[in-house]
Amino acid sequence: MDLLSSFPHLIPQNAERTHYRGFIAIKEQSFFIDVRLKSLTSLEGISLLCDWKLKDLLRDYQQLLYQRLLQTKKLVDFVHELRRIAASLKSGVLLILAFVDCQHHCELQLEAQHRNDGGLITARVGLYESLIEEIEQIGWERVAFVDQTFRELHLTVEDGSCRTHTLKIHLHNEHPREAPRCSTDLPKAFDFIWIPESHLSDLLDQFCHNLDQYQDLWDNFDEIDKMTWILEPEKCSRGDLYRRIALVISPLKLKLNNNLHEWDVSLTLLYNLEMVLEKKLPSPSETNKQDFSVECGICYSYRLGDEIPDQACDDPRCGQPFHHSCLYEVKTGP
Repeated sequence: MDLLSSFPHLIPQNAERTHYRGFIAIKEQSFFIDVRLKSLTSLEGISLLCDWKLKDLLRDYQQLLYQRLLQTKKLVDFVHELRRIAASLKSGVLLILAFVDCQHHCELQLEAQHRNDGGLITARVGLYESLIEEIEQIGWERVAFVDQTFRELHLTVEDGSCRTHTLKIHLHNEHPREAPRCSTDLPKAFDFIWIPESHLSDLLDQFCHNLDQYQDLWDNFDEIDKMTWILEPEKCSRGDLYRRIALVISPLKLKLNNNLHEWDVSLTLLYNLEMVLEKKLPSPSETNKQDFSVECGICYSYRLGDEIPDQACDDPRCGQPFHHSCLYEVKTGP
């Protein structure tokens, strides 16, 4: 593979082609580098200079770059490795290759010498190599986080409505013989099938299949969140299955009872609510949250410990909300 065909913006500075200067593109951004060779037949004694942004990006990975330099025989291969490492770091991914080749290999080597068990190194390093292959198959762009021990991975995917979801994978010490532990933003527990021959891609496929089941729910909640004032939860997540919204409707129960039969499951949740209640719900684009009296009429606070006002006056002229415990205290007090 020719250097100029792979990196056309790296220009040779001499006839011997032992000195190159120019730019390499990494994640749609160009970085300046200056490469000098002592010989065309060897990378020994290579000199690499780069701009301060790339230097800062690679600051903690000089040992990895040195190892890659020792493993490559051609300049073009080394520049490819340089770009791959920088691209992974620039994506916010803690580069797996760094601690596979450096940290863990050294630690496992010491552990193996202590145990006098050379097979441990081969088994563990082989595991890391296979995991790297799996991640490359999934795509580095889907990796949001990898911890230093290579036991926790966060993979991100988009559903059919371009919502981003994160699958947090905690690998078992006996991976892949034992199933990993997963946490998600799904409304229900993520139940998946895992056998010793399973791969991370299998896990991700099952996660994507689970996402498909909640598309209608999330579409409705997105519309509710955008078009109404949400009182509860304070910070909505994809795992929440409820919304408490601000209403200025009285008498609420009467309208619900009279119109509930008109509910049409083929229409959106917001449309049905406004149809049944015979009124457009307060919108953030037209009203302020402070316009709604949501505080308890007894203690004059909204949140009382973990309790929120969940009782309202039945008088259509009032509708004042109250905490259940406040009403109980008033009714049973001296």
